[in-house]
Amino acid sequence: MKEQIKNLAVLFGGRSVEHEISVITALQLINVLDVERYRPIPVYIAQSGRWYTGEALLNKEFYKKLPASLSQVQEVTLLPVPRIGGLTVLQPKKHGEVIPVDIYFLAFHGTYGEDGCIQGLMEMADVAYTGCGVLSAALGMNKYQCKTHLSANGIPVLPATVVHRDEGRKSLTAVRDRILSTPGLEQFPLFVKPCNLGSSIGISVASDIAGLNAALVNTFRYDSQAIVEPCVKDILEINVAVLEDDEPVASVVEMPVSTSGVLTYEDKY
Repeated sequence: MKEQIKNLAVLFGGRSVEHEISVITALQLINVLDVERYRPIPVYIAQSGRWYTGEALLNKEFYKKLPASLSQVQEVTLLPVPRIGGLTVLQPKKHGEVIPVDIYFLAFHGTYGEDGCIQGLMEMADVAYTGCGVLSAALGMNKYQCKTHLSANGIPVLPATVVHRDEGRKSLTAVRDRILSTPGLEQFPLFVKPCNLGSSIGISVASDIAGLNAALVNTFRYDSQAIVEPCVKDILEINVAVLEDDEPVASVVEMPVSTSGVLTYEDKY
């Protein structure tokens, strides 16, 4: 018997500085979906936090005309209530109607999408979704907590410290002194980046005191926490994905090449 086509809601966008990358990711994955097995339902979360769906979301030009183009799609939401069966329509003429969804594919990047927030909503709604659960998403997104967890399990990591934005506002001098007195961080160059972001957004290499001050200020534009580590030269980045199953399945190994020694936003995308 032929397998029934499943309704796959692809969620993307969101209230993150990595919003645009999420849009690109979603459009790319929708283009390669097996349409004999899945019926894609694009679900765009605007930077306002509102959810939308509609065929217009499949066109790249839609995003160049925001927010005016939102008139072409209908507003929906996922209620944190089990057994609803899909997305609830919020448009006045169709208010309360449900668009059936079998699986939610999370194509987010960054805050609220990769850090356990949207995963918590999925759990509350008791729906099937892709990716890891709440705890592993939260731990994986917070770089310092992830390093602490890895170190506790015997996996070598670089020394690091975390600086909170409020600390920097009170005294950059005191923050700088604390950083430079942390074992392993006594000498420049140092690497400074947001503790809870990806895509190389907000990263800096500090070669001296002035550079460290500037790097912290830059990072605090994007995150409330900065993580500071020694800057490793001649680094080799390796990316591998693991699909959880009865037996975990690993992807091919990717070794991205940087144009400047550190992978930048432009290098990645």
